[in-house]
Amino acid sequence: MTAPALAWLILAAAFAAGPPVPSSRQLLVVTAWTRCDSHRPDLDFRRRVETDADRFVQAVLTAATNLRLAGPVLRNPSRPELLAALSALNGPFWFVYSGHSHHLAGRSAVCLRGTSDADDLLLDALVASVPAGPSGSFWFNGCFTAAVDVRRPGTSVFSAATAEIDSGLDDTPVGAALADVVTGPPKLPRSADTNCDGLVTDGELLRSLKRALPPATENPPRPKLRSQAWGELPLFSLKSPDTSCKVTSSLKQLSSRFPPLTAVLAQEERFRLGSVGSTTEWPAVVWTTRDRGLWATHRAPPVWVVGTAKDLTRLPLTLLTTPVWQISGDRELVVRDGRDPDLPPLWRGSRDRLNAQDGQALEREILRIAYGPDTASRSVRKYRRPVFETERGELVNAGFSPCACSEDQGQCFCNPVESGAQP
Repeated sequence: MTAPALAWLILAAAFAAGPPVPSSRQLLVVTAWTRCDSHRPDLDFRRRVETDADRFVQAVLTAATNLRLAGPVLRNPSRPELLAALSALNGPFWFVYSGHSHHLAGRSAVCLRGTSDADDLLLDALVASVPAGPSGSFWFNGCFTAAVDVRRPGTSVFSAATAEIDSGLDDTPVGAALADVVTGPPKLPRSADTNCDGLVTDGELLRSLKRALPPATENPPRPKLRSQAWGELPLFSLKSPDTSCKVTSSLKQLSSRFPPLTAVLAQEERFRLGSVGSTTEWPAVVWTTRDRGLWATHRAPPVWVVGTAKDLTRLPLTLLTTPVWQISGDRELVVRDGRDPDLPPLWRGSRDRLNAQDGQALEREILRIAYGPDTASRSVRKYRRPVFETERGELVNAGFSPCACSEDQGQCFCNPVESGAQP
């Protein structure tokens, strides 16, 4: 028996018993009500963050099936207390902070119990303090929380705002909306699980949260999500999936329908269970087409799927961490992002490029072009994929540092010598 056939039998046996239950993700919730300027307690703000945190925890315990509290809500901790709680995380996690925050030397920092700025904690150091390992997502419901370096592999960071938030409400606007989107119907018209696979990711929660925020005020939240991962990170599975939307294909269904996806599906399953995967190499790509003649003639790229229009719509919605490309064209080869097929093509060129010699080289070429940094501005580099360590070193040597920018999702690096990025 060949190795691919054996791998397929092993994966098929695993799926035969049903899709694995996602590993339990730890939830660490932190509230803080220490003023950034005086480091005195802000008792009115305490009431607001405590109310929001308790409501959020209740929403999660009601809606989610694979989240467990890492401990009681950590209330107004000192720097050592917060670092100790972070270092104790030993699996996939979701960290949620509601409290005051500010800028220290141009970097975002949370304001913690103590007597001076030295007792506060930079978000860069906070993220780096969690031991390397399974994936995790940090959510900061606070002002000035977007200047952060997301360097830890398999990690995303949500920031409520690039500057000061002033909602004029009795609760924190992001905190209240976060509890609502976790709850879903009847609080909101529909669930945050927008692709109806029963799993809520950081990207899905961000998009739902933006729709649920209260009407704009003078200083509204400007949510951002920075990520050092190839796909949207799973946060929790729903106890009661939304029955009002069409169900996408499950990994089990895909495994039986498309055997060529064996290795990809195994990687996807590991990702859902908290595996970080590689953030130093380009990912495998799934090429999809409705043109059986094109598939029969050119088989150079590693992973091909020939399917119906429905297949080509569902597949990109089901796979979290794998780029899915749609290809078409008679005389000219057109490659589109399967998740956003209405956008301009990722690449177009001669069909002759897709042959036994060039197929994999073409895949790498398109990856570099389509997922390379946006260099339109001399002062800002924008990435919508993990930043390789070699690139990070080159950026630092050129005077760039992680910064907040106009993108809702992705990472940005700014050069202070040039003009600054706009929030």
